[in-house]
Amino acid sequence: MLAFYYVLKKRKKILIFSTLAIIGSVVLYFTYTLIIARLPKLVKNPAIHSSLSHAVSNAIKVKGAFGPLSLEGWKISTPYFSATGWPGEAIGFIGATNIQAVFNPTAIFRGVWQLDRIDVASGHFVLRAPNDAIKIKPSKEKRPWYAWLMPQRFYCPQITCPNAEVKFPFQNGTGILHQVHIDATMIGQDFKYSIKNGTLYFPLLPPLTVKKLNLFITRDKADIEEAILLGQSTNLSRVNLRGRIGMRNDKSISAQLAVEKLPFAQTLPPLLHDRLRGLITGNMRWETDSSGKNTTSTGELKLLETHLEAWPWLEAIAKRYKNPDLLRMDFDQAQCHFDYRNDRFQVDELDLRVRNKMHLKGWAAYDWKTSEGEFSLRFSDMPLARWVAMTLKPRLKAELRGKLWWKGLLREIEGSQASGHVILDGAELLTPQRLKNMLNTYSLRCPDYFFFKKARANFVYWKKNFQATSFEFDAPNYFQILGKLDYFATQRLNFTSKFHLNSITTFLPERLKNHLSGNAQGTINWSGLKDDWEKGSGKGALRIEQGKATNLALLKSLSRFLKDPTFRHLTFNRASLQWEKLAKGHIRFSNIDLLAKDKFGLKGYFILNPNKTLSGKFKVGLPAESLRWLPEAETTVFKEKQDGLCWATVRLSGTLKNPQEDLSSQIKKVLFRHPLTLLGLAFRGISWWLGNLLGFDTD
Repeated sequence: MLAFYYVLKKRKKILIFSTLAIIGSVVLYFTYTLIIARLPKLVKNPAIHSSLSHAVSNAIKVKGAFGPLSLEGWKISTPYFSATGWPGEAIGFIGATNIQAVFNPTAIFRGVWQLDRIDVASGHFVLRAPNDAIKIKPSKEKRPWYAWLMPQRFYCPQITCPNAEVKFPFQNGTGILHQVHIDATMIGQDFKYSIKNGTLYFPLLPPLTVKKLNLFITRDKADIEEAILLGQSTNLSRVNLRGRIGMRNDKSISAQLAVEKLPFAQTLPPLLHDRLRGLITGNMRWETDSSGKNTTSTGELKLLETHLEAWPWLEAIAKRYKNPDLLRMDFDQAQCHFDYRNDRFQVDELDLRVRNKMHLKGWAAYDWKTSEGEFSLRFSDMPLARWVAMTLKPRLKAELRGKLWWKGLLREIEGSQASGHVILDGAELLTPQRLKNMLNTYSLRCPDYFFFKKARANFVYWKKNFQATSFEFDAPNYFQILGKLDYFATQRLNFTSKFHLNSITTFLPERLKNHLSGNAQGTINWSGLKDDWEKGSGKGALRIEQGKATNLALLKSLSRFLKDPTFRHLTFNRASLQWEKLAKGHIRFSNIDLLAKDKFGLKGYFILNPNKTLSGKFKVGLPAESLRWLPEAETTVFKEKQDGLCWATVRLSGTLKNPQEDLSSQIKKVLFRHPLTLLGLAFRGISWWLGNLLGFDTD
């Protein structure tokens, strides 16, 4: 009995399972018959159309709808899918046309609208920065009574669009992927994209062809797994990129780039877009904070085929001095390390060579907020003729080197600050005609050519004022000069110097060069307007060492009159004076002190007026034995005694070409009181006249 009961119980279970299987088969059959078999008609049903549109929209967080659907076999087609993104979501707009999909009917039994593949002929997609603060829950559509039979979820493992346009935000700009081929793979609720062909238009980059761009986009971030971008047309650039872009609370950006021959003009401030052009090669890292702002970037770069044109203040100098060499700078070599943070771009370890113009090393910086730049550079291999006015080019041969610090606005030089030093050792200069003309005004000469063994200056510039705080020029066989120079915004020029002349003969008037010799030292202080500085005012001092006078007309006359040939050749123990030029053109020579021991002395002052008239007062000294011809000489005319000489006071008048003095009249008064002496001098005068007439003394 127990065995029979066990068999009966087992058959009952089998009967129940068999009955359930039959019922399931019937349900599956009717489901297939009522739904799957009728899908070609059902997809055109408004409720089914709405359900599918709703499922797809929810899957990608948009509000959209398909165009009319049609089904052939298991291939669904529709002319379009158009959608706008939910508030705060990453997708802003979708416009896809000519869509074909492979439908998987078996997924319906899992509650899924599954399309094994979707092909979109063309699409327009707009992405935006997600914003959780403005998100809203989508409204639920009214569901028909049979909705429980319909899938509520969408899934497609592969989506392809060979002609897509994607717009996406990047910081304060917009990037565009134009006519690219996109393959999208759905992983869970996220998509992995493989993009190729087409063009990338991206802030700070030129248009680039997309060779490869692999992205994985999740709710929180977009990972750029690999990107290879190539230049177009004659642009041979290449960009390799990896990075991450945060899209929720963390909007930070992190990217690593390797670039080759990439044009960089578009990365520069607007002022430089059309002025500085070239190619860049190197590696860089780009990062932002969690807000997606406050960018920092570092890297090592090299510039290729780079040139600078029409830099504002160089252009102004070029136009003023008619020097076209300053209008364009071609860079043969340029490499650096850079750092960008807090809107400040700084270049360190800069090594820059400008063709035929200079070699620079140092650092430079630019602030995007203030448009202010700053640099500290050492320069060398700088042919000065390339940088000066056209009128000076043929007169100057020099290689400049030194250091320059500068800070100011790129668009102007007036508000800038600068300091530095320059070295021009070995410079060769043909003397400017303007300097010759100025010296000629005072009957002075100047060599046609100078070679500078040493030529150096330190300088500062501020608020349109320039100051050479110190300078030194050493022209062997000619002079050494130390001093400083100030040029103010008022165009006033101040010049202060100490000098040493190796030979005064070089600079003396032609009529004196064979009669005076020695070396000189002194000081000059001068002030005047830039465009008329030779008419300014100034003062200075002059001291002559190892001075000698030979066969001057005055000395020859003394020698013959005193019958002492030693007066023809005098060596001076002291020779100095001070001078001052006043603004109205008067020149005062004071503290004149000239002494040839035991032979001759001259002390005093004189004034040269603008009309070339003279006025002054001197003391002339002669030894007592040379005054025996003059009765009572030491008590009448030469009354003072000093330095072993007897001194007479003389007043000067007349003109520069025809000077007058009153020493002769003083002597005549004494001689008129002594007729015999006067008669002897008269016979001596006649003998001079006869000697000159007969050629006995032609000097």
